[in-house]
Amino acid sequence: MYTVTRNDAALELNVSVRTIDRYVRLGKIRMKKEGKIIYLHKNDIDRMKHGGIQEEVTIVSKPRPAESDMTLRTLQEARYQSLYEEAKTQLAKKDETLKELAYQIGKLESRLQESIPIAEHKKTAYLLESSKTRIEEETKQLRTHIVSLERLASSDRVLNLALVFVMTLLLAALATVWFFTL
Repeated sequence: MYTVTRNDAALELNVSVRTIDRYVRLGKIRMKKEGKIIYLHKNDIDRMKHGGIQEEVTIVSKPRPAESDMTLRTLQEARYQSLYEEAKTQLAKKDETLKELAYQIGKLESRLQESIPIAEHKKTAYLLESSKTRIEEETKQLRTHIVSLERLASSDRVLNLALVFVMTLLLAALATVWFFTL
């Protein structure tokens, strides 16, 4: 009847749980495992408690496998060994590929750090374009201003020529008036 847990048996026998595990390993206490819980035989715990030694329990060993089972097992082991070696080779290849990819990623990261970030490049291009547009507008305004100044200058020249002509006529008229009045 398996009803005693390892901890209960350790308390009842006044020993540690490790000692109980040793007794189980030596075959002094029978045990049964249900799920994750180990139960010990109540009669074995009582015998140990009263100082009695458990009677001899015969442990029946498993029968040896037949010769054909050994051959089959050897073939399976050889198959598993070849599968293991193949998996090991594939793993080494993939490891090498990962190392190469990591190296290439490192190279790309360093190149990226040395290059201008895209946002900064776009900002610089935008500023350059806007300054180019502003300069073109200012150039256009200056050209129209130059044209208007040239018109003004040519009209001033015409006016000056007209004034010079009028002054010359006035001087000539004054000279004639003075010459006749004398």
